[in-house]
Amino acid sequence: MTRGRFVEVLCWASCALVLGGLLFGLDPYRRLPLQYGYGPDLRALFTATLDRARQLDMGGSFQISPDERWHLVGNWELPEEANRAHARASQRRAVLLLPILTPANVEVEMELKPLPEGGREPSAVDVEYGVNGVAVGRLSIPPEGTTLRATVPARSLYRGDNTLYLYRSSRRADPSPWLGVGEIVVRREEPSLARR
Repeated sequence: MTRGRFVEVLCWASCALVLGGLLFGLDPYRRLPLQYGYGPDLRALFTATLDRARQLDMGGSFQISPDERWHLVGNWELPEEANRAHARASQRRAVLLLPILTPANVEVEMELKPLPEGGREPSAVDVEYGVNGVAVGRLSIPPEGTTLRATVPARSLYRGDNTLYLYRSSRRADPSPWLGVGEIVVRREEPSLARR
């Protein structure tokens, strides 16, 4: 075998190996860029998101508690020891993770509670919410809080770590935390329910 023929065979074998790995060996689960956390947080992000996505596929739902830090990827204050019932959005736009293994229509349910502004009583807050940068809907949260129930269509999701954002559309002078988010439940919509 000549040297040129050997290099050609090696190139074809390498291409076949890469294509075979893409088709059979590698999971195309999309991850967020690695700037979201480090060390134990990053390890939790990589294990917890895939575990939750599998729970959604196999069991039809998963639940996230506010003190699980892995799903708070942008503009959040961690829950205080005294109040672990709500994570606190610290800027106008706050981002959460929504792990999905097989894109399907899902219902997201979360407890939302306006936080007091500058020591005063809580007031109503207008919120826009969406997935992967695309708006899904709007909600006015009363001072006593409410539960958001939103259906996210499969066409807005991909296989991987999707992002769910909450954006404060009402004006507020105080830059301190404005929204508390409690327990989050994500359920896969059954096809028979989606057709009604």
